[in-house]
Amino acid sequence: MSYIWSIVDDEARKEIFDHFAQLHDLSLFPPELTKIEKRRPRFYKKFDHYRVTNYAGIDGPSFKFIGDGKDFFYLDGTPEPIYQANKREELELIEDHIIAYLAYFLRNTQGEKGEIDLVINNEKSRFITQVSREERERILEREHNIDLSFSEKEQAYLASGTLYYDEELLPATFHITRDGIVTIESNGIPIKLKSRI
Repeated sequence: MSYIWSIVDDEARKEIFDHFAQLHDLSLFPPELTKIEKRRPRFYKKFDHYRVTNYAGIDGPSFKFIGDGKDFFYLDGTPEPIYQANKREELELIEDHIIAYLAYFLRNTQGEKGEIDLVINNEKSRFITQVSREERERILEREHNIDLSFSEKEQAYLASGTLYYDEELLPATFHITRDGIVTIESNGIPIKLKSRI
């Protein structure tokens, strides 16, 4: 994802407010106190990641969504909005984008037991200090943070790395299809993602 945020123009602001006013109570987001920013994830050609923030106070309310100016998908912690955007985008992931996509996917979804964080830089990870010395040494021994391969048989990317989930650092394997469907296992047990049901 690009690290450069840009402020949306007035016309786009109106379209966004009109769209979300039909779906949500926006009383916490008065237009004069609300900032709407966007940036383009590297794996998308048409869709941007938007951040809407009430900047009246410290840690004001905010929400996120994906949009292309016409269609908007509210990020509610389930994978469905990302999958809907992927389908509209006709996403076809390449190897150079897999880690960025996986990190983005996990930042914007949740497991049944809460947030899932991908440990990308072991030594700088804020989670390393929260585990036992033995666990920390095991993680830091990994030569690479994330090992990645492509399965011709499954036509999917296979990755292994470390997650911080349910207050634990866990070894994990990921199955990522070219169109962005993600499944996760830890020690052979599937990690279930938050569902709208």
